[in-house]
Amino acid sequence: INLHETGWHTSGEVADWEHRYSSHIKNANVYTQASRWADGQYMTNTACYFDDIDHDGSDELVMHNEKVFMVFEGIGGKANWVFYKNDLGQAFSVVSSDMAYWSETDGDYNEMSSLNHVAALSDVWPDQQGAVYNITIDQSFGDTVQATLDQWGVQKTFTLYTGADYLDIIYDFYDQTGYVKSGWSPDLLDILWSGKSHLQRVWGGYGSYCGYRNFANGATVALVLGNGGASHSSEFEGTLVQGDEISGHNQFKMRMYAGYTSEPTGTSVPELETLVSENLDVFPPILYSPAVLANTSTVLLSFSESVSITEAENVSNYNLLDFTGSYTIVNAERQADWTKVELSISGNFTPGDAGQIEVNNITDLHGNIIEGQNIADLTIPAGITPHTVFIDGVNDFLDESELIETQTHDLYITYDDNNLYIGFYSMDLNLEGDFFVNIDTDQTSGSGATTGSWDRIGFSGDYLPEYQVAIEGGGGSMQVNNWDGSSWNYPGSGTIGSSYEGWANNGLTEISIPWADLGNPFGIAVSVHISVEESDDIPEIFPGLNTSGINPVISYFYAFFQPYISGGMPLSGMEPNTVYVVPNTPATITGHLPQELSLSILTDTQQSFSVTADDSENDEIYYIWKLDGATVSGLSSYLYEPELADIGNHSLMAIVSDNVPGNGADTLIWNVEVIEHAIQLSLKVFLEGPFAGTEMNSDLNSKGVIPLQQPYSGSPWDYAGTESVVSIPGINNVDWVLVELRDAVDADSANSGTMIAQKAAFVQKDGTVISIDGSSVLQFNTLVSQQLFVVVWHRDHLGIISANALVETSGVYEYDFTTSENQVLGGSAGYKEVATGIWGMVAGDSNADGTVDDLDKEQNWKTQAGLMGYYSGDYGLDSEVSNEDKNEIWLPNSGMNSPVSGMSEPKYKCNVP
Repeated sequence: INLHETGWHTSGEVADWEHRYSSHIKNANVYTQASRWADGQYMTNTACYFDDIDHDGSDELVMHNEKVFMVFEGIGGKANWVFYKNDLGQAFSVVSSDMAYWSETDGDYNEMSSLNHVAALSDVWPDQQGAVYNITIDQSFGDTVQATLDQWGVQKTFTLYTGADYLDIIYDFYDQTGYVKSGWSPDLLDILWSGKSHLQRVWGGYGSYCGYRNFANGATVALVLGNGGASHSSEFEGTLVQGDEISGHNQFKMRMYAGYTSEPTGTSVPELETLVSENLDVFPPILYSPAVLANTSTVLLSFSESVSITEAENVSNYNLLDFTGSYTIVNAERQADWTKVELSISGNFTPGDAGQIEVNNITDLHGNIIEGQNIADLTIPAGITPHTVFIDGVNDFLDESELIETQTHDLYITYDDNNLYIGFYSMDLNLEGDFFVNIDTDQTSGSGATTGSWDRIGFSGDYLPEYQVAIEGGGGSMQVNNWDGSSWNYPGSGTIGSSYEGWANNGLTEISIPWADLGNPFGIAVSVHISVEESDDIPEIFPGLNTSGINPVISYFYAFFQPYISGGMPLSGMEPNTVYVVPNTPATITGHLPQELSLSILTDTQQSFSVTADDSENDEIYYIWKLDGATVSGLSSYLYEPELADIGNHSLMAIVSDNVPGNGADTLIWNVEVIEHAIQLSLKVFLEGPFAGTEMNSDLNSKGVIPLQQPYSGSPWDYAGTESVVSIPGINNVDWVLVELRDAVDADSANSGTMIAQKAAFVQKDGTVISIDGSSVLQFNTLVSQQLFVVVWHRDHLGIISANALVETSGVYEYDFTTSENQVLGGSAGYKEVATGIWGMVAGDSNADGTVDDLDKEQNWKTQAGLMGYYSGDYGLDSEVSNEDKNEIWLPNSGMNSPVSGMSEPKYKCNVP
């Protein structure tokens, strides 16, 4: 077993640093214990226990039997070390801390940029690979040992059996899709000297297993997915690492194999083929709630997976609970989609009834019996079709389910198996105007009329009518005119359907049209309008999204057709006023708070999140909030109150939709980091350039030239932060600054190697440095082990560092740079009194090289002179690169008596170590 320290690759297939043995006791202790295990010195054959095996001050989880030895770190709950030994007593490292160990950290973290250090079973979504897991040992000794690890959004259970060369793993991602990365190094000792040239891919059919084998000795490590519910997602590699990422929804089971395999045939090996043939599906089916009313006598149940037809079609496995009416299930039929079962009752459900459907004895295709979630709610709407309306001048329509829309008048629609019914209230058709109903029976683009049968209206879009009902008034005047593809036909008044036509003493108009006279359409699109008596003036159109006026064009219709309803017309079990308007656009998020989409939150505090949304068709808007994939709210806002167990990275997603078929949801994601220990920093600093009197000007802000994204990503700062704002927060902001924290024994020692955090922020007119969310306290997710010093950078002023260590008072580190030259390391050599008793950062360093010299004028000011905007040669920060910047700011600070070049020693220099 070899020990080595990773570092940067220098040259060649195998770099020289890979050949050096490690002096890291942290790694050596684990290898020492693995060597003792491999030598047979462990008294207990199969065990699971806590031990600070690497002597870093924190316990690890150790699991072993006579074939495998595994060590799991609490950080990330991942396997940093996995060893196995074969029947000859030879031991091999197949997952190693040499990969999981990242030398720039405490050694327990993955390093995801180069993928050189990725431990096995690293939970990358939800991203908890850097979070501390709760670990519970369920069984510590015996032929079966087990431990459960959990963090927000994920739980995983590890089970090891005597004699097994694999670890059983059950994941629970709590109804979300999780992603797991694993880095492999089968026989690390060989890889150190041979590179990855000896590695062979092992891959089962359809990704049933994935991993790598070292052909020099057969050492193999792989994930066996089988039918456990997970699938392969992607591959990755680092210098010494080959790796796999898998994913699965909700719960799934897999195995991590560590052992010898025979020579492969292609990519398959018999040892893994044997394992993959075993059943890994141990999860019972789940019944989703609510059940769906398909029609007045049929209910559709949905399960989380395919169910066995024998049990699914046994009506005795279903019970109806808590309904007011008495119903008997007479048939159960598994659908073409094996996750769905249709139940039929004798007779019909009573409108307004409600209860539950209990399911028992249903199994999935591997014999797992339903348990736990086996009840679905079912509510029967109060006013559902079919509903027969008598055409007699009495309003039989139901307001709660058949009132489609109210404008100046009320529109009602319903139907039964024989007729379509339309109601309109209240209008005297004898005097006030005429009434029209437009019916598209085929929903075929280009098929139908583009003008009305009375030439008062036009139609456009995908929905053009084949029929138009026209009523003049006076009784018996209803026409049901039809379009034959080229012209309107007029069968005559009163020949089709029946009508009661509104008049002075009863303004209700109600009509019935036989489905047969409409050609028994599978679906219809309907619009309604009225006209002023004997006029082309159309004062009212339903749906109301249409624009009324003289000879208007109708393009919006009510959609009584699939997919906007669940079946063909006349559809039973529908509440007509739930009809959608087409064409239909999705709901959209129009605003959100907080505006910053990446933020840190302290434990035991509160953070409110909210979204505003709009729907053009005024469909009901639905909100879902998911924290790491788990639903946490159905309102337009969510209050997050993280606790200690939530420390780590989280994803909060707001999902807004109108639930209209075919319309997607609009989503917004906040990346939230929950922290316990944070440095809170309050700073005050002045910039010489914009300073005047007692404060700075904010001309860059008022002239709108400050960029919305931090400007320090380029050289020499090379800051990787992504701070950005939708708008500059407040009128008092002067410019962006870059704040840097350093952890050292004193200011002289606080060089760039001691930097522990950076953050872009704004400086205000009064010198207060604020975060991009407007807070006057900057928060950093880091700890200080020695003393804290703060550096402030500006793009054309000399950087400064605090001469004194910052002191925490009431949880906040405060530092005022403006009171004295002694507040800055180097004093007046790199700092300036900008007014009596007030000190500020020296302007003029436009090339940011740490000195105010001739290069600033030649390289920057000269090339930018005369320009307006956001430029480094604008030392006064007034948005103009002018002679004032050169003569009144740069020249005095350069130490030169004239603009002639040749200065040998600058007057001011940056004194940041």
